[in-house]
Amino acid sequence: MAEKDRQLGGGIGELIQVAAYCEPLAWYPTEDDDFVVPRGSQLGELVAFLQGLDDGTYLPVRGRDRLEEEWDFGVAVKHGNRLFFLYQSGDMESFLITAIHYVALVHFAARPDLPEEAKAGPRSSRRRAEETGQLISTTQSSDLVSLHGSFSDFGAGPEGVVIISHGWSSEVGPNYPLIRMLEMVARKANWKVIVPDFRETYKYGPGRGRSERPKRLLEELLCVDSDRVVLVGHSQGGAASSLVCTPRVINGAVSARVVGLLLLGSESALELDGMDWTPPVKHVRVVHAVGDGVISFPHMKHVAEKWGVPLSALTSNVPAATRDINGDCIHHDFLAKDLISAVAGIYADFLDLCLGDTAPQSNHKGKKGKGPAC
Repeated sequence: MAEKDRQLGGGIGELIQVAAYCEPLAWYPTEDDDFVVPRGSQLGELVAFLQGLDDGTYLPVRGRDRLEEEWDFGVAVKHGNRLFFLYQSGDMESFLITAIHYVALVHFAARPDLPEEAKAGPRSSRRRAEETGQLISTTQSSDLVSLHGSFSDFGAGPEGVVIISHGWSSEVGPNYPLIRMLEMVARKANWKVIVPDFRETYKYGPGRGRSERPKRLLEELLCVDSDRVVLVGHSQGGAASSLVCTPRVINGAVSARVVGLLLLGSESALELDGMDWTPPVKHVRVVHAVGDGVISFPHMKHVAEKWGVPLSALTSNVPAATRDINGDCIHHDFLAKDLISAVAGIYADFLDLCLGDTAPQSNHKGKKGKGPAC
């Protein structure tokens, strides 16, 4: 048995790392991490610990089907009396908590803040602890000023302002993994962040609700005094972000200067909202998972071609249109490790690209001239 995999003593539950729901970049461990290997005498305690976790708890793991196989690294999600596993290879499994071989086939990652004497050997976990210590959790956003339920920092940050618009999410609003990852990456890069909560618009129904979301974004822009603003939208939020980028708004109706528009798994405002102009924004990029089972990839490919902007077509080891234990499309929400890592990299690069701009300097012209007033 390798030194870093030696069996541990002490309370087994106190050794296991629990990843935050809204920190998907911390869900997936690597071979450099430490893992808890229980003794046979600790299995009852481990099962009781797992059964006592709240549904939706995320646990970084490594697993395999047979002893002779290599480890696959992924995340386990507690749901009722079962664990749902999503591995970076694309494999997905679901087992009763009481039916898993925890000694040889499934190991949970050790907490990165454990003292050296409690860990399963020397680790690169100091680096991991430094990384996870910088992640922004949902509760850490609660002290921000609220506008329409937004988590907002008003005024310009050292680098500028990012406004992140979420997709349909009636229960948690913007508090889902993709949106909070985008918030964390921007904050670490020294951008101020505004995350509107669009749930209030749902009461108006699908028609008026769609028109209300761009209006809310326009109100956010009116409250921002910055010469560098980036709009980022997921799903419905992507369509709303597109619609607010009218020639009048971008070319002077508000004091804020929008220099970037990034669409992630976005709805097509061309098809759903009759948008007939090209956003007069210098930097525009469309990012879409080819296997998206909610919004078909060809729809947004058409948008990118129509606007003449770059398209990032993301593929995954996870089969197309697959849904997780919560019923969410893994491709649409970029939940697989390969997808969320790709989005994080594209997003960070896009923010860097926008740093050089302090005015819109549009490369595009609205197809219909002025476009709508708002």
